[in-house]
Parts: sequence; structure tokens; C-alpha cells
Amino acid sequence: MERPPAKFLLKLALMALPVFAGYEMLYRLSIYPVLTASQFFDYKVLEAGRHPPGKLSLMAVGSSVTLYDLDSRVIADSLQVPYYNFGSWGMQMTDIRAVLGGLVAAYHPCAVLICASPREFMLPRTPSYADYAGTAAFIRERFPEYFYVRNFNPVHTLWLRRFRSRRPTMDAWGGASVEEMWKGVVRHDKGEQLAFPTADTEAQYAALDSVCRYLREQHIRLVFAQAPMEARYTDSERGRRELAAFQARCGSIVGAAGGNYFNYYDTTVFPDSLFADLTHLTRAGGSILTRKIVADVKATNELAAIIQSGKDRGQHGGTAVKGGQR
Repeated sequence: MERPPAKFLLKLALMALPVFAGYEMLYRLSIYPVLTASQFFDYKVLEAGRHPPGKLSLMAVGSSVTLYDLDSRVIADSLQVPYYNFGSWGMQMTDIRAVLGGLVAAYHPCAVLICASPREFMLPRTPSYADYAGTAAFIRERFPEYFYVRNFNPVHTLWLRRFRSRRPTMDAWGGASVEEMWKGVVRHDKGEQLAFPTADTEAQYAALDSVCRYLREQHIRLVFAQAPMEARYTDSERGRRELAAFQARCGSIVGAAGGNYFNYYDTTVFPDSLFADLTHLTRAGGSILTRKIVADVKATNELAAIIQSGKDRGQHGGTAVKGGQR
């Protein structure tokens, strides 16, 4: 078989060079490629890749409940361990399971914290998370510019996705406030109810079981925090029955795998005044919840020892890491 002439290969390389240079410039300007269907997840992961938090002792993964309801400053100041929050909007347990392996391989946490409500157990999986996770680790971690080509989008689309999409400002640990997200927005959700369970709930329970088994195999402790919700969720007998079944199912799955399950659904401790909507706490509510989580972690001697064992692993200890926006 005749080999391509060297001159042809040289011309091909010279033609491709401006394209690669352009993509690299976009990347350095934080006009990032599309990794998944979630612009916020993409931005968070790529920012952490450019400004690595180092090995983590405690890593939070989950949906907007994990993102908004955890007070980063309380965790950092109280536990004094390397910590980062990879929570993002709309993730189901299947999506969390899809990306968990890559995050664990990159940041080597001693413990993983998931703060969840029924919302993470209602919808079908999002295939783009699995597609992203299925890409070779070397490319995901060292050559994310590849996704400009794989998931091609025009430059103006990437620019709009980066600068015109509505998203909250991350703190230095990857957390955010739902109050900032809804600032200036008139919401009409007081009659909102969750149609739970759904046809996809069993698949989401199976994903939680898979998360638990995977973390146990990796000798990483799972901390599953059952998030509070507004009292109207259990206004009916059916709602109370469904919520009790949900809590029992999650507690059973987590406990069977040796994880720690903490239930914070308590309408006397978390009245409606502490909520921004049905399932998301205000900044004040998140601070109260996080202090309770930290207190329960410290009161559970084995769990506290596991988390504290990674105290000196990160570059910055319990202080802010470079990956956040200040």
C-alpha cells in the first residue's frame, strides 16, 4: 500500500493548525466545548480541570439540591478538610452514577456526600452524561478541547452558552445560592406538587444501589443526606405515605452497602420560611441544614475518622481552592 506523500501530510497539518489554535484560544477564554446537556455541569467540571482542587477528603455530587442546600463555608470551616461540590442542575441518580467514576478517579475522595430529595428519582437518565463519561479518561482530563470537534457547535452558540445562559456564581468550593438564581424572577410555584413515584423511579433506585456498591468497592464512604422539603409535600395522606416509602427505600439501600443515611425531613426544624421553593432551601436554611450534617458527621466516630483521614491530601486544606469564582 502506497504511503501518503510527506508533502500532503504537511499540508494537512498546516491546514489543521489554525483550527486547533482557535479551539485552544476559546478554551483559554473559558468559552468551553459542550460536554453534556448541562451547561452548568460542563462549566463546573472544566473550571475544576483548569484549576484543580487536588485530592479531596469530601466530595459532594448530586443535583441542584446538593448544589444549593450545602453551605460550603460551614463545611470548610467546621471540618477543615479538602472539599468540593460538583452538584449541578437536574441530575438524576443515573446521571450521578454515570459521572461518579471519573470524578472519583480524578479527585480520590475519602467520602462522597449526596444531598437528595425525590426529585433525583423521577426522570429518565440523560444519555449525554454517560457519553461524556465513556470518553477516555486521558481525553477528559488532559485534552478536553477534543469535545469542540466531537460535539461540534458554532462559536456563537458556545459564546451564548457561556455568557448568556442563566446560572449562579459558584463560590470557591463549587457551591451556589438558589436565592441568587431566582433574584428578580417572579415565581408561581406555590401550588407545585411532585408526581412521585414515576415510571423511572425504580431505575433511579437501582442507580443509587449501583452508586453505593461502587463506592464500597472503592473503599469510599457514602453520606446520603435526605433533604428537607416544604410542608405542602405531605399535605395529603398519599404524600406522607409516598415520602415514608421513599425514605425507607433510600435508607435501606444506603445502609445495606455500609453507607451513612441521615434524614433531615422535619417541618418543625425547617419551616416553609426557610425555602426558596418546594425542594430548595434559602441561604439561611442551607446553613442550618449543613450545620446539622456536620454535627452528625462529627458524632459518627467512624465516619468522622474517615473524612479526617484525608485532611492533608489537598493543596489548600479546608480553605478555598482556585476552582471557584470569587
